[in-house]
Amino acid sequence: MSATPLTELGNIVISSIQTLEAAYTKPGIPYPSLDEPYKPGPLDDDFALGQTTRVLIAAAYQIIATIRGPMESIQDYAPAMYLSSSLGVAVETNIPDIVKDSGLQILNTRDISAKAGIDESKTARILRYVASRHAFRGVFPNVFANNRISSVLVKAHSLEDIKTKQYEGSPAAAYAGHLTDESLKSAAYISKFIEENPTDVAAPFNMALDPTADMWTWYEKPVNNLRLIRLSSAMKGSGDRFPPDSFTKDVGGSVGSVPHLLVKAFPDLKYVVQDLPKVIGQADERTHLPPLLRSHHAVCVSPSAGGVGLGVGGFHTMFDMQMMTMFNGQERTLPEFIELGRKTGWQLQSVHVYDPLSGIMFVPV
Repeated sequence: MSATPLTELGNIVISSIQTLEAAYTKPGIPYPSLDEPYKPGPLDDDFALGQTTRVLIAAAYQIIATIRGPMESIQDYAPAMYLSSSLGVAVETNIPDIVKDSGLQILNTRDISAKAGIDESKTARILRYVASRHAFRGVFPNVFANNRISSVLVKAHSLEDIKTKQYEGSPAAAYAGHLTDESLKSAAYISKFIEENPTDVAAPFNMALDPTADMWTWYEKPVNNLRLIRLSSAMKGSGDRFPPDSFTKDVGGSVGSVPHLLVKAFPDLKYVVQDLPKVIGQADERTHLPPLLRSHHAVCVSPSAGGVGLGVGGFHTMFDMQMMTMFNGQERTLPEFIELGRKTGWQLQSVHVYDPLSGIMFVPV
């Protein structure tokens, strides 16, 4: 009798766990505990273990979706905005930092709310919600601690300095803050934007926050200075993964307005703006832009994963939704990129898979 799909998924989970535990046992490293704050380890960036982890996550999510009643899944998925909102409150009011700075590394909601300047009852309810989803650790009733997840939201400065420096040097907190603020507000308009297909606004972002300005212009407004600092810090966290002199390519980047902002955050990287020759000629005339390598030859892009489990394609499909929400843009799948290249005179040359992003190279036909 052949194994059932559920058994096959279970076997993937078991074998993946054995692979992970063996990798940590060999050098005598304990596998990281969910209950303890995150500490960087020597195996964090191991490519093979990263692949194993993503397959394990995809299988685990599929097991949950298989064995859980469909209405229970809907009850989990549909109100996901409360998880975003609750994490946003935690980050904006510095709850991970407040807990970290307590002497015992655990704190009751009375003290947390007093230091955060928010209502005690609402603090308890928010922390119970996120702790039930493993984003914080519940120790006793109304007593909480940071765990492996919430600890990465701790900011780089003391509670006193956070008042003025806030997100500086804190890419994880900045990333969460960006997504749970302007992205969450904009996402509320996705349905309205798709149903009405308006011609007077460019994206759901415009319906939510500014009907006329694109996102980058909106960030430059003085009232959004903190949001711009936060976005820069979040982007810098991604840029820090790359060694100095690495190339960053903005495909279809017009005159280079976006790399102009990136240069401020990552001055050690090199930038390529790729577009049509006529557009690139206009960029050469924009003397206020930093020196950029402009090209209309090879194109390197990152395709989105489609039809795969959350552990494998979750980031790419999320980023595709982010592009739709903020720009009415798209993260294309590999077949979509190939078809786009065929229509516009570009031929697929190679596919490269990196952690966690993938890249494909096109050349002119």
